[in-house]
Amino acid sequence: MRHGLAERGLRNGYVTVDNYDGYMDALVQRAVAARREAGWQIVPAETAYADPIADMLPDTLFNGPGRVAALAHAAGLKPAREMVPPFEDEAWLEAEFTRRGVFSGGD
Repeated sequence: MRHGLAERGLRNGYVTVDNYDGYMDALVQRAVAARREAGWQIVPAETAYADPIADMLPDTLFNGPGRVAALAHAAGLKPAREMVPPFEDEAWLEAEFTRRGVFSGGD
């Protein structure tokens, strides 16, 4: 592997969130399989960045769940509710912080 990378002018990069990298990778692989079953096509980064959407810069500060949501917002469209995770809802965040006791005891 290292030889093949070196031939291409690349080297192995280490990124560690914590010691659960293997478990996190298993979760990602499971999620990718579920997305593929739903008809999604997972493409390499080079392919994604070659798509014209990669050069589009939406004229909005809204970034929602990413570039596609920002482009939709800039075009005056609202994202489908299922595309917006609950942690991007202010009422949900307030309730969750309260439920977890973040606001208590530190007055």
